[in-house]
Amino acid sequence: VPGRPTMFAFVARDMVRSELAVVAAGTPGYGTTGFAVVRDGHMALPGRVASTPGQAGTPLTGGLTGPATADGPSTVVATSAGDVAGASKAIGGGFRLLVTAGLLDTRTLADDIPVVVVTVALVLLALVFIYGLVRRDLQRPLSRLDMAVSAMGREEYDVPVTGGRDDALGRVTGSFVAMRTELRSVMRTAEARVEIATDLSSPASLDSALRRVCERLRRATEAQLAVIVIAGRDGRPAAPHAAGLPQPRDPSALLDGPGVIATAARNTGAGALLACPLVGAEVELGLDEICAAPLRVGTKEQGALAIGATRGGAGFGRHAFELVEAAAAHVALAVERERVLVMARLQA
Repeated sequence: VPGRPTMFAFVARDMVRSELAVVAAGTPGYGTTGFAVVRDGHMALPGRVASTPGQAGTPLTGGLTGPATADGPSTVVATSAGDVAGASKAIGGGFRLLVTAGLLDTRTLADDIPVVVVTVALVLLALVFIYGLVRRDLQRPLSRLDMAVSAMGREEYDVPVTGGRDDALGRVTGSFVAMRTELRSVMRTAEARVEIATDLSSPASLDSALRRVCERLRRATEAQLAVIVIAGRDGRPAAPHAAGLPQPRDPSALLDGPGVIATAARNTGAGALLACPLVGAEVELGLDEICAAPLRVGTKEQGALAIGATRGGAGFGRHAFELVEAAAAHVALAVERERVLVMARLQA
């Protein structure tokens, strides 16, 4: 050993040398096997640590110091050449025989099959979960939306559409529902205007025509009550015509009282009124919102036309307001025409 005065000599028997040659040839799972005579953390003779050769006096790496100084089971340590298993045995005089072998990765494809199977199963499970989420949150709402669009082409406006979600799809659904409601109101209003004009120009009696007008107004605006009150003139008493519930029974109370219908009948303007009744006959009828317009030709007051919603009913929008104004103008002309015809027959 360099730096030490004492010299030691080792004689190996042929059998031991042959045995060591067999061991050094390699063991399954290990790399090149190395032998070294060590003392005090240094190689005493030229040898190998795994596949790395060393000369006498070469210090052992920090990881091999433990296995090289004490008996015990082999220990795996990390070196610059990779993981190395090492163990030593005392051979006398403070010297130890250190046997080292590099560790090899002996895993085969068969060893990885369970890992591959588990990975594939997890991926498939994730795909199924994602498909379920997509189907629930995207495919089904889009299918319902597509059905509603197709139904709207058949003039069916009541197909349910799932909404209320706070995302892009929820906003699109909300916009579609609002557009569908607006379109339905426009279509109903346009149809009601044509039907009202047709009813009032028919040769049937004015009373039956006014009752049909009330029914068309009620359906088109989804009101609980539609009423036309004709003011009494030329010796004729005031006459109500209504559709829906509750039915008014006292037309004079509607035209002469402080309610919304009476206010609309006395209104000198051409527009309709939209208000919540606080007093008058409308409150007794249980109406919570009223849209009313005067029946007027020039300066002649002929009564009023109104639609009403009870508490909890649908409110009236712009299209209902416009329909009431248009219907009031048609009814006023029809009433005036009927009055002129009656006077002409009486004079004849």
